[in-house]
Amino acid sequence: MAHSARCSPSGLTARAQRCGFGFGGGAPRPLLRAALPGLQRPTPTTAASALAATVAAPTAAAAAAAAAVATVAAASAAPAAAAAVAPPAVLSRVLPSLGALPPGYDFAVAAFAAVGAVVWVKLFKSAAARGLLDSNLCRKLVHLTAGPLFVLAWPFFSSLPAARFVAAAVPCVNAARLLLVGSGAVPDPALVKSTSRSGDRRELLGGPLYYVAVLTAVTLIFWRDSPASLIAVAMVCGGDGLADIVGRRWGRGNPLPWNGDKSWAGSTGFWVGGAAMAMGLIAVFQACGLLAQYHFAALAPIVWVVCLVCTLIESLPVAGALDDNLSVPLAAVGVSLLLLPLASAASGHYAAAAAAAGPAPAACAAAAGGAQPGAPLLAVAKAALAAVTG
Repeated sequence: MAHSARCSPSGLTARAQRCGFGFGGGAPRPLLRAALPGLQRPTPTTAASALAATVAAPTAAAAAAAAAVATVAAASAAPAAAAAVAPPAVLSRVLPSLGALPPGYDFAVAAFAAVGAVVWVKLFKSAAARGLLDSNLCRKLVHLTAGPLFVLAWPFFSSLPAARFVAAAVPCVNAARLLLVGSGAVPDPALVKSTSRSGDRRELLGGPLYYVAVLTAVTLIFWRDSPASLIAVAMVCGGDGLADIVGRRWGRGNPLPWNGDKSWAGSTGFWVGGAAMAMGLIAVFQACGLLAQYHFAALAPIVWVVCLVCTLIESLPVAGALDDNLSVPLAAVGVSLLLLPLASAASGHYAAAAAAAGPAPAACAAAAGGAQPGAPLLAVAKAALAAVTG
């Protein structure tokens, strides 16, 4: 009888309840709750909560997507003035971190730029010495290309505060060389022939020395933070260099009314060549993520107006009073600083219009990753330099 009582349904239920399995309508015992928490009996409250969460999931996803779009639009519509006060840390987006750069990275970039400049000038010196090119044409080609090539090395420098001073050492070395050769301390007939008009070494202490002084000044003062530096370099190099070449080729018979030594052809070459070079440099810098606080279309009319003013100043009959290697960059910087606030305001309108129209896929990708069209190539080049110097 004892055995049959233990095997009866009521006996099995009693033993199961003592082991914690809680049959019947009673609440689950602690042992079952601990072992199988997911098998608890759902209450009306928990069921309603689960149903509400399921219904609200698509709404939450839509709200998150709307918030992401609003973030992109807000980033696109950021005031240009705020961006001008705090220029974007472009190179920190191109590289994983500035800590990846070895200590001598900027010096290595400056060394590459200096060696490249020396090799570039020596090519023209050799061509002039062998009679392959006219010495005046060699001088103008050096004048036309040396400055822009140096400026195109700026994006490769780091964003450290000392980078601009390291970069400025390159034109400073060239200035020292011109001083030594121009003063007669170091003889270099090939440099004199390829750089001067008359073959007099003392001519190196004039225009050529002013040229490298301008490069040094814009590097130290403006660096990569303002289009004024690029416009000044473009007018000194592209404008002045192309004006002489075009003027000698097509300028005869069409002198300017107020200056018989200048021609309409030469002045047109000065204006178009300087503006085209300035726009090209700005496009390259913005492709690398620099000067991002300005819209390219907003800068275009400003650049052409600044270059026109510089052309008028260069055409004045004051060659004996002030060298155009000084007057032109001073005018370019002054007028640029006067008109660039208009470009900032116009850039803000462009950003607001883009935000109102909705973010384009490219804008969303740029906002998500901060990538610029030229960033991958720049990152590869900088990584290679870092590997060499590391």
